[in-house]
Amino acid sequence: MSIPEKGSDPFRQGKKHNENDLPPKGQTPFRHLQHLFMTADNYETIPNFSAGIDGLLPAIAQDHVTGRVLMMAWMNRQAWDETVQTGQACYYSRSRKSLWRKGETSGHRQRVVKLQIDCDADCILMQVEQIGSACHEGYASCFFRSVNPDLSIVIQEPRLVDPSQVYGPR
Repeated sequence: MSIPEKGSDPFRQGKKHNENDLPPKGQTPFRHLQHLFMTADNYETIPNFSAGIDGLLPAIAQDHVTGRVLMMAWMNRQAWDETVQTGQACYYSRSRKSLWRKGETSGHRQRVVKLQIDCDADCILMQVEQIGSACHEGYASCFFRSVNPDLSIVIQEPRLVDPSQVYGPR
């Protein structure tokens, strides 16, 4: 796995900076932020896959525009590396015991816009551009059910796609 060069941004996908993207001369818009770069020294500890059970960490996908949580899945080091290298969400499927490249079967991909790691380095938040439905049941988000005070469950949104049309009959 090659570590991205300092200052590179694999998530921009060919978008070029222009002078309108830059702050006025002499000003730094994020001078209060501390920038840490992935290096050979910290790459193995951020994120901290050794903190997870079987080397898996929770990875939350969130719509980068609305902030809506789309799904939660698991990542191992290999899925993380592929996500960083390609800019496309890749997870680890516990049921299949293999990498799960989001959208490989359905075409419903997630282009990663921003990666964040929590304070303990044991949870990953990905802000994504969702292409198609995020949920394998055909909904925009895996969180399409609401639990009412009487504990009844309500599906609160329409299905975007019929899963049998995407994955075939089960």
